[in-house]
Amino acid sequence: MATKLIEKLLALKPQGCSVEEIAHRLKEPVDKVRSLLIGGSSLPGNYQLVKWMNHLGAENYQLLPPEEPEPTVHHRAFRFLRSKDESYHRVFIQDDVTDINGKPAKCIELFPFSDVHFGHKRCDESNFMRDIKEVEKRPNRLAFLNGDVMENALGDSAGGAAWAEQRLTPHEQYKELINILRPIAHKIVVARPGNHEQRTEKKGLINPLEVVCDHLRIPYFAGPSNMEIVWRGYRWTFFIKHGTSGSNTPGGKLNSVGKERAYNDFRNFHIMGHVHDEMTHKVTRALPRREFDGQNLKRFWIEYPKEYKVICPSYLLYSGTYAESAGYSPGSRNVIVIQLFNNGDYHVVSSKRRQDSDNEENSII
Repeated sequence: MATKLIEKLLALKPQGCSVEEIAHRLKEPVDKVRSLLIGGSSLPGNYQLVKWMNHLGAENYQLLPPEEPEPTVHHRAFRFLRSKDESYHRVFIQDDVTDINGKPAKCIELFPFSDVHFGHKRCDESNFMRDIKEVEKRPNRLAFLNGDVMENALGDSAGGAAWAEQRLTPHEQYKELINILRPIAHKIVVARPGNHEQRTEKKGLINPLEVVCDHLRIPYFAGPSNMEIVWRGYRWTFFIKHGTSGSNTPGGKLNSVGKERAYNDFRNFHIMGHVHDEMTHKVTRALPRREFDGQNLKRFWIEYPKEYKVICPSYLLYSGTYAESAGYSPGSRNVIVIQLFNNGDYHVVSSKRRQDSDNEENSII
């Protein structure tokens, strides 16, 4: 009887029906229908029947369809701690991480999503989605967001009618990004905004990327993040910023990514985006080391660790964009991955996407 009731009530008028109308549709006696409704008979499929009074005081019954469950985020693939002043972010990864073949991972891979410009008509969405899938399917690959993830062009944004270059409005951009990032949200170790997200923050004191991160439980920093990753007893340090350089030369860009090296001791990786290029520069530092036995100096030596300056590539294509009209050089079409090895070593590796057109196929690394 309950299933039959649902089938009939689904076609009823939106404001519901009286007991008499329902009985007429079911071709059942009024008393039997009233007894069924008052008895609170359970309905299959999480449908719910509610009673309300119309303006004449007559009882009406209305069928409410089941609500779609809220999509969930996977259990986080790491643990993290944040300092009280929110300037220091420590990420802890479990030792038993496996690789794509199910074997103990020899390294942790960290993939940057920087300068995606999602929502722009010339955003390379096909490669963006491929890279999302690669992070999703590889157990030992994590990611971070480094600003300008959204195009977020407003009416008075730089570049004239920049808002006209958008495929999606800013509201649509952040709504779609939530669904796109959801499968890998549990693997995103940190996120920070760029100048495109900060356009809204400057006007309304709300950052759309922070809204996305709040929804997906992604650790978010409003400014540059001092981060360390701990895995299998080893520790690697990162200074991550979106960047502000306007330089069009390789040396100028590298100078910009490394200028914090003068005062910042998060030395293994200095990372920047913003300039729509892909560059890696490795330098060697000389650091004094001392070992004590109690209060007695046991030995001392100089260690020569390597330090990487990394500029992350963009997902914004070149032709038909403000970069082309302004005469900027085309951005890199490469893709990079930071590798942290189980013996404490670390590297930055890159793979090239085809350069001869804007319809490249991704070369997965």
